[in-house]
Amino acid sequence: MNPKARAVYNEVLEHWEDILRRAKADLLLPIGPDDCAWCRLFNSLKSRSDDCIGCPIYERTGKQYCYGTPYWAVDDAYDAVRYASGTKAKLCRAIREQLALIRSLLPKTVT
Repeated sequence: MNPKARAVYNEVLEHWEDILRRAKADLLLPIGPDDCAWCRLFNSLKSRSDDCIGCPIYERTGKQYCYGTPYWAVDDAYDAVRYASGTKAKLCRAIREQLALIRSLLPKTVT
């Protein structure tokens, strides 16, 4: 993980932990690119070929905009809950999967 991404890792992790808490409490979820510290650093929001380069998620998946991650399952499940066709359990499961991915991105320290 590059130093810029590492500097905001805790912010990203805390953000997704907050998303899980908010989902359990039936509150609005801030899940867009404007809400993510890594997106603010590495995504121009202009659909450019260099968007996401440097983001740890991009480095893991090789895909822009969190494709290939649970993020899009979160987005879909959130829409389904908002329009009364989905369950909070499915939404929380997808959020926990995204959290697991984020936690897996932090390099293990060598002692």
